[in-house]
Amino acid sequence: MKHRGQLIPEADKATAAAMARGLELVDQLAAVREDLVLCREEALWARLYPSEALLVQPDRSIAGERKQPLE
Repeated sequence: MKHRGQLIPEADKATAAAMARGLELVDQLAAVREDLVLCREEALWARLYPSEALLVQPDRSIAGERKQPLE
């Protein structure tokens, strides 16, 4: 009980550091995902060139932004 005053701030500091690291990784993951999407679009373009299918941009949304699950 007498060390609680020291333990609580240390535990809170460790928790805040872990949270900050987690948020940093989430931001990094979002950037990597966007890079992956762009690379995949380029690869798809290269495979389809010179097809007329390239006149339409592929849908980048997840599940076509449908609210109902796909069957």
